[in-house]
Amino acid sequence: MTVLVTGARGAVGSHVRAGLLGAGADVRAAGRDPGQIPDDGGGRVRLDLADPSSFGPALDGVDRVFVYVTGDLTAFARAAATAGVRHAVLLSSESVLTESDPEPGGIAAHHADAEAALRGAGLPVTALRPGAFAGNTGQWSRGSPRGSSNSRSRTRPRRRSTSATSPTSP
Repeated sequence: MTVLVTGARGAVGSHVRAGLLGAGADVRAAGRDPGQIPDDGGGRVRLDLADPSSFGPALDGVDRVFVYVTGDLTAFARAAATAGVRHAVLLSSESVLTESDPEPGGIAAHHADAEAALRGAGLPVTALRPGAFAGNTGQWSRGSPRGSSNSRSRTRPRRRSTSATSPTSP
């Protein structure tokens, strides 16, 4: 079994790649610049989901794919089905389930279109639909203005200042 992991140097793709390698799978890590993907024993290949000329070499001999969607997957899904891919796992979004009438161009529509493209190409698909990633909260909170409600300001006790008039001072 050869698994193609798209977005292989990203926060999720790098962990998917590491987990598959740890389980003994034959992994092909894909990215627009494979030289930026760590050489961890798996294969590395150029794949740009916006460049159909990169699909053939990336999909050669692959029977499973992990896809992190960045745009329209229609051409890639068709190429994957033609290349003999037997199963796709898509990092999608919970919003596909919670937004009954998704706003065109919004995140729910984006992920629903990706799921439809893979299924429309005849690929069996497992759509992972997380609500949020805890790792992202650190990035979100860095932009919080001081004094806003965040866990740090509520959970740390205030320090008392010591002054010359405190009872413990000489």
